[in-house]
Amino acid sequence: MFLLSEFRKKVIFTVKIASKEIKKDNNNYLSIDLVISNLISCYCNKTKESFIIDGVQHLSTNRYFAKKIKYYQSILNGRAIEILKESSIYILKA
Repeated sequence: MFLLSEFRKKVIFTVKIASKEIKKDNNNYLSIDLVISNLISCYCNKTKESFIIDGVQHLSTNRYFAKKIKYYQSILNGRAIEILKESSIYILKA
């Protein structure tokens, strides 16, 4: 029997990257705040504008699918317990 750790090798990559010219500071910044209910809140200092990208719909969709996943995992876990109780027969009941 071979263990995976016996075959581990160390590989080192050296990559040359051309340096880019650093641009001058134009004092134009965008402040971004990541939160849950408002997914992204942004403010631009040059135009004095702010905008919000709403995250409520994304949060609602995430909760819906989390509930679906939890439901199907509970079914799968229930079947796994039944299989273990049946001794060595590993067939899922339909």
